[in-house]
Amino acid sequence: MGRGAGWPTLGYPSPPIESTSNITPRGLTTMPSEGDLECETLIIGSGAGGGVVASTLAEKGMDVMVVERGAYIPRSERNNREFEMVSRMYADRGMLTTNDQAISLFAGQNLGGGTSVNWSVSLRPTEPLLNEWAREHDLPHLLTPEFSQCIDDVCEQLNVVPEVPHNRQNQMLLTGSECIGGPSGPLPQNVRGCEKHGYSQCGYCLFGCRNGFKRDVTEACFNEKRDTGDVRIHDNVEIKRLVHRNGNVLYAEAVARSSNGELRSLKIRAKRYVVSAGGIFTPACC
Repeated sequence: MGRGAGWPTLGYPSPPIESTSNITPRGLTTMPSEGDLECETLIIGSGAGGGVVASTLAEKGMDVMVVERGAYIPRSERNNREFEMVSRMYADRGMLTTNDQAISLFAGQNLGGGTSVNWSVSLRPTEPLLNEWAREHDLPHLLTPEFSQCIDDVCEQLNVVPEVPHNRQNQMLLTGSECIGGPSGPLPQNVRGCEKHGYSQCGYCLFGCRNGFKRDVTEACFNEKRDTGDVRIHDNVEIKRLVHRNGNVLYAEAVARSSNGELRSLKIRAKRYVVSAGGIFTPACC
């Protein structure tokens, strides 16, 4: 694909197309062609929740299986082209809507989930918000020092930094706000190496970071080299529902899609289940 005729006038850089190296996520495993699966802990979803839980449990030596509805998109296939990347990295090829089609819902559907396609802004939950969650959802542990330490640990793992260079558009917004005396300031982001390698004004975060500078779950939790237990990651696996009996989960009903597009149904049994498929898909499979 070529350059847009109006890009130079707008000051819009063409998508970077430099070659990049792939790092296969540790544990990425081909789904067996037949039979059901078993594990100690089944984690449904590989995004912000699932990835961190998987990494933490694996470090403690547990047998962990992660299943992801979307596909793993390696760095070399992230070409920063909007149509292709939205089609491959977002739920329902970027066409997910409410039932009445009044509202479009952009949700990440790939290994890494929403962390692969967000803008990298990483905000700590505020004290009023934590108080609200603790009060309305009976979660008192959110107000403990231990939970605050967990947030610190995640921010360190994701390399959340307080300020990064702005591209021209955002710098103009910041300058304009300062000129009129409006409240303004930098937002912390989970990136590492963008400015050093000449990508401080890249702006293609929402199509997946081609160079691994954005510390999404795939980079921070699945690609890191560390002493771990057994982690198995299966992409292109959709959990249809959890089957319950007498208040206990018996197994997860799943549909796996092979590399040639063939579908097969299977059951996945585990001692414990972690449902972290995002705000849209988590309720659907429970």
